[in-house]
Amino acid sequence: YRTRGDLDRALALYQESLQIDELLGDKQGKAASLHQMAAVYLTRGDLDRALALYQESLQLLELLGDKQGKAASLHNMANIFMARGEWVEAERALQDSLRLAQGVGSVEHMAFATGKLGLVAAARGDRSTALAHYREALALHERLGMPEAQQVRRMIADLEGGGAPADDPLGQAIARARGAADRGEVASAIAAQEQAVALLRQAGEG
Repeated sequence: YRTRGDLDRALALYQESLQIDELLGDKQGKAASLHQMAAVYLTRGDLDRALALYQESLQLLELLGDKQGKAASLHNMANIFMARGEWVEAERALQDSLRLAQGVGSVEHMAFATGKLGLVAAARGDRSTALAHYREALALHERLGMPEAQQVRRMIADLEGGGAPADDPLGQAIARARGAADRGEVASAIAAQEQAVALLRQAGEG
């Protein structure tokens, strides 16, 4: 149902699954149901509800000692922080996710977290740190033969040869919107587009 776009039906089934998990005392199942429900709310654009559910799932995963699950939840929480422009919180969540991924040897999670740290640095105008993260992420993506490597190469090319400069917030917002759209990150793309529109309005008022 979620794949079909019937989010109401998908959410109802996840909630039913959650109730069964609670009756059975299945904390792992409950964490998984909460995680999937959060993804539905994220697709709807309800970032507050999605974040609350990811945090609830994270607490259960911490009790279970599920490091890989925690890494995934933290990564998704970081996406929400990035969509909100809360870069400090996003960086903290990504660093925690990266440490957990390194601890369990999940190279795929390491690649994604490192790439997102590059996005955070780029959004802050820290070009050198962004490039360092992107290059590290690229090496990890290439090591696994992941298709996302091409996207990372484009981000490196943007910064090295013509990406929006640090003193061009409108150009940076547009670049973030395009990059997020290319990666299929709907919430981040919308947030960046809204930021670009706000900057254009400010310029018009000026």
